[in-house]
Amino acid sequence: MNLKRIAALLDLNLRGKAFKEQFVIIQSDDWGSIRVPQNKEAQKILNNSSKQLSIFQKYDTLDCNEDWRVLLDLLVTFKDSTGKHPVFTSNFVTGNPNFEKIKEHQFTQFFWDPFYSTYEQFNQEKLNTLEIINQGIFKGIIEPQYHGRQHVNHKKWLKSLSSGNATALEFFNHHMWIYDSINSNGLRSLNAVFDSCEYTIEEVESEFKDGICAFKQAFGQLPQSFIPNNYFFNREWHSLLPNFGIKSVQGMKYGFETNELDGMLKYRRFNKNDKQNSSVVQLVRNVVFDPSSDLMTHNNDSVQWAKDQILMAFALNKPIIIDTHRVNYVGGIDVNNRNNGIQKLSELLQWLVKKFPEIRFISTAELANLYT
Repeated sequence: MNLKRIAALLDLNLRGKAFKEQFVIIQSDDWGSIRVPQNKEAQKILNNSSKQLSIFQKYDTLDCNEDWRVLLDLLVTFKDSTGKHPVFTSNFVTGNPNFEKIKEHQFTQFFWDPFYSTYEQFNQEKLNTLEIINQGIFKGIIEPQYHGRQHVNHKKWLKSLSSGNATALEFFNHHMWIYDSINSNGLRSLNAVFDSCEYTIEEVESEFKDGICAFKQAFGQLPQSFIPNNYFFNREWHSLLPNFGIKSVQGMKYGFETNELDGMLKYRRFNKNDKQNSSVVQLVRNVVFDPSSDLMTHNNDSVQWAKDQILMAFALNKPIIIDTHRVNYVGGIDVNNRNNGIQKLSELLQWLVKKFPEIRFISTAELANLYT
């Protein structure tokens, strides 16, 4: 590991509360979102781009029954020092665009369907995907949390569509909105729902009400943690979160917000109880683990890089918060992607329980409680 990486990891882990116990938390975003359709036409459009595709554009698609079965089967094979299995915090996008209604209204209004309806629409089996997920929740190996009502900035998207943007319309006709993320810096793409100076706090509150209502309908409970799409969420809005039962915000070292001129502002986050704006706990991920990237680069360094990050965090007595996206564990576009992700996750978990026999697998909600 080079000096630049060491310095970055030190900066990431030096602040925040230290623990005698070796806690491991796994957080995974994007579950329930359609992202890229599983058809050849959509793949052709993406592959014809002159830009290098990201792992999300190449492999990420709606999670299916088999994806969940394979993941759950893996998680129950591992136990910590107390006999507890790893807990997979699955952060759900609770809605997807209703493309037909949006088109019927000539791109003037945004319509969405709850994610459990999307599962029903695309499921190829009698057993609904949500039933398998709830089995994992019952076993204590899946912890559902909230990742927003949709994963598209509908304000900017509808403007592009209604103005006749040819690329936006072509992607829309194939049920995609990610056309701009191919040619932008990822963070400020249409995936960043709240990256807009036009959002009022009342609109944010309304979207939360809708999205969390769908969450409760699916899981029979309110979420306790929230991860903003692309980490965009204005700090002044944090005061809304306790009203919806949210006790913690997940994310990386930096968060982002949009000012009145639509410019991007970056702010530093720490593992702590954020008394400045609300009682919500800020949880900062300190291990990046996206093994799908190995398929793109033809390297196999995702596991080793995760190990390096874990060693640094544990050396400083910090909990391990693993950032690993859904894209690594879905096979709807390419089953080799899911096989690779499951294999690498298994390798990492095997190393963890052997290297640190006293580790404790806990949920995001349990970790947040330790800061209050």
